Amino acid sequence: MPIGPRIAVIGAGSLRAAGPVLATLFGLPLDPGCRLSLYDEHAELLDLFDRLARAFAGVAGTPISILATSDIEDAMEDADSVVLCMEPQREAPDAPAAAGLPSLAPIFEAVNAMLAKLSDPLVFNLVIPVADSGKLLNASAFHIDWPPPLPAETAFTSSHKALRWVRADVPAFEPLQEYKETPLSRAILDARPAPENRYDPTAAKRSG
Repeated sequence: MPIGPRIAVIGAGSLRAAGPVLATLFGLPLDPGCRLSLYDEHAELLDLFDRLARAFAGVAGTPISILATSDIEDAMEDADSVVLCMEPQREAPDAPAAAGLPSLAPIFEAVNAMLAKLSDPLVFNLVIPVADSGKLLNASAFHIDWPPPLPAETAFTSSHKALRWVRADVPAFEPLQEYKETPLSRAILDARPAPENRYDPTAAKRSG
């Protein structure tokens, strides 16, 4: 079944998740004329993964409209499916992801406000660890601890790999094949939202 027609990826500049998420999406049957909205606060990384999404769309032959924006309301307007993959800010590179989750509380508040305006969207929470981030999300969602954490020393490698796909130094069809079957694709095609993690308005304070 095609997904769409309006998909929003919140945290589309994530070096950990953006590449695998985009490759997964373009490996799926997308609704004809689908609109893919990419949101991130980091302009340079947003631009990189916007270009990567367009490269994947070209390889996949997918007729799709792509919007890259730093306005979360624009990104989530009328969305049918929302993928959350924001990265928490950590005081130290080797600090656990959960330690930085309070830094995402304002973004989750904005996401929750927008989700309340949408008509029963599918929500995929990839903000790790989902056992903690799920408590910041006031919506039923698929909670997926994927992709795995990215070691700090490989961050440059990840961005360089994305740039090589954009420039066609390396064939962009390779990641589409690599990520054809992922936990996200299985959730989109087969699963149902899981109720394990419920919204807890005190979670951000306790995570700190």
